[in-house]
Amino acid sequence: MDHVPDLGAVADAIIAAHAIIENNGTEMMKTLSRMILLSVGKEIARRIVISKEVEMPKEEAIELLKDPLEKGT
Repeated sequence: MDHVPDLGAVADAIIAAHAIIENNGTEMMKTLSRMILLSVGKEIARRIVISKEVEMPKEEAIELLKDPLEKGT
C-alpha cells in the first residue's frame, strides 16, 4: 500500500521542533534540524513541480530552497 505523507503536517512539526532546537540544542542537533527542514522543503518543492508538470533544473530548485533556509525562515 502506498502511503503519501502529509508533508504540511510534517513541515509544521519540524518547524516547531526547529525553533526549540535552535534555542536549546547542541550544534549537532541544530545541524540535523536544518538538514531535516531542507529535506522536507525539497520534497514539497518536488511535489509542486511534479503537480504543475513544470521542469526546473535541480540546481535552480536547490538555490530557491537555500535562500530562505539561510535567512532562518
